[in-house]
Amino acid sequence: MKPIDINGLTQTEIETLLELIVDRYNIVQVIDMLADVCSTKAHHIEENWNDNSLAMIWYKHASNFAMLAHRIVNGEK
Repeated sequence: MKPIDINGLTQTEIETLLELIVDRYNIVQVIDMLADVCSTKAHHIEENWNDNSLAMIWYKHASNFAMLAHRIVNGEK
């Protein structure tokens, strides 16, 4: 995978931040938050770009994250 650089943060720094977030909340809550972010992004794309195809991709990501969180909570594979 290509190294990440966001606003001057290295991939290692981003991974450390993500670990802190997971430690603070828990993996299921973090995955639920990612689902919310994807859903919000999809809605923004629909409303502001009128790109329903791209919005549907983001809604699918939201759905996949929500299903993953559900499966973790229920101990499913």
